[in-house]
Amino acid sequence: MRVIPHSVGTLQNVATVSSATSDPNDGNNQSQATTTVQQFGRGSVQVTVQGTGSVASQPAGIACPGDCRESYATGTVVTLTATPADRFKRWSGACMGMNPTKQVVIRRGTVKICRAIFRNASATE
Repeated sequence: MRVIPHSVGTLQNVATVSSATSDPNDGNNQSQATTTVQQFGRGSVQVTVQGTGSVASQPAGIACPGDCRESYATGTVVTLTATPADRFKRWSGACMGMNPTKQVVIRRGTVKICRAIFRNASATE
């Protein structure tokens, strides 16, 4: 059995004992154990917005402006989607790039700070 550190849930283990002479009580021939796996660690994503637009996350948690920081389990892949009022310009910080959709992998104890930069219709470049 392999347990991935960022997995969460319950493991059910069953062992059956057999011999030439078995106990007529089946309960004495079998053993069960339940193990609960807790989250290994957490990290965060923090979004800032420059210009007119919004950013949402999948899994849910970020709806910025408004709710701009969220904590996730280590190993979670968070997809940030920037929605411009006019035009998306770029990401800066931990999310460098020009695509309005960006993925961030959560690392234990870290805060990924991503800035979504939007270009307003009246702005010049």
